[in-house]
Amino acid sequence: MAAHRRGNEAWIVGVKNSRNDLPHVRELLIPASPHSRHRAARLIDSAAKYAIGRALTGAHVSRERESPTHIFCHNQPWMLRSIRRSYPDARLYLYVHNRILQGIPSATIRNVVNHCDRVICVSEFIRQDLATRGKMTPAMTKHKTRAVLHGVNAQLFEPAKDEQPEKGFDVSYAGRLIPEKGVHILLAALKQVAEERHVSARIIGGRTFMPATLSSYEESLRFDFTHPNLNVEFMGPVPPDRIPRALNNAALHVVPSVWEEPCGLSVIEGFASQACVVATKVGGIPELAENTRLRLVAPNNPAELATAIIDYLKNPRAARMDSMMQRDWTRGRSWEHVYSDLLNVDA
Repeated sequence: MAAHRRGNEAWIVGVKNSRNDLPHVRELLIPASPHSRHRAARLIDSAAKYAIGRALTGAHVSRERESPTHIFCHNQPWMLRSIRRSYPDARLYLYVHNRILQGIPSATIRNVVNHCDRVICVSEFIRQDLATRGKMTPAMTKHKTRAVLHGVNAQLFEPAKDEQPEKGFDVSYAGRLIPEKGVHILLAALKQVAEERHVSARIIGGRTFMPATLSSYEESLRFDFTHPNLNVEFMGPVPPDRIPRALNNAALHVVPSVWEEPCGLSVIEGFASQACVVATKVGGIPELAENTRLRLVAPNNPAELATAIIDYLKNPRAARMDSMMQRDWTRGRSWEHVYSDLLNVDA
């Protein structure tokens, strides 16, 4: 949509056979035919990806009469050769949101990278990880790869003038309820906080983004909250448009991940809210600490997380000041700013 507002037409590369909810983009990949799901086809495809870095079956590239000038291929490295063959004059970018190409030989990774003009990563952590696993030379890393941080629509988090306040919470969490996200660490920290003072928390999300039967992990999180100083509310998955208000009604927003987060979009959304953010020092999250006063704690460390929470709850003025700096940061990180960065990766 940022591209559309500038009068540019966007071309999206994706393989899911679902309705396109973005009216201003064109889809370049046609979903795979049923025969590509057969076991033999999958084995052939896996071998080709491992050896030469391309897919032989699966989705294929549509042929449009007019050629785009720029194509951003999101997390689909196997499609680069086909896209290049179909649109040889377009600038082709591999947009990397996760640690892709894992378990692939370094030579194959370099081969994939050489089939696009630039690899754009959502953090310096993802960029360096890909360069290390690909055994790229410093010159290749500098020439071929760029890091462009995520953005956020901060206006969505601005409280409406006529908005009625909800019950406030001390701590919020918003994300998937899976072990990698570290919610069990957050709850263990909250129990330690409760030994010193009353604390309330709101847990938003589930194992999927849609309502579903509780997993064994989710059930374990809800098992024991009998401490008189601890109040925890599990909201389950909520529509995206309810997330800003939920975060705004908490003093602190905690991101307790124990895995290597690529960038930490939840951290950035927390920055845009009225809450002050505390996060673990994993993956690309530390890159968000520059000029934001983001409080970083070690992963898998309930005691250190509890200390950070207590420090802010005891000093709400410090929490408000840090939150203001974080909101100021998001005003310079809109999706329009991200789009400008994407257009400047060749500079």
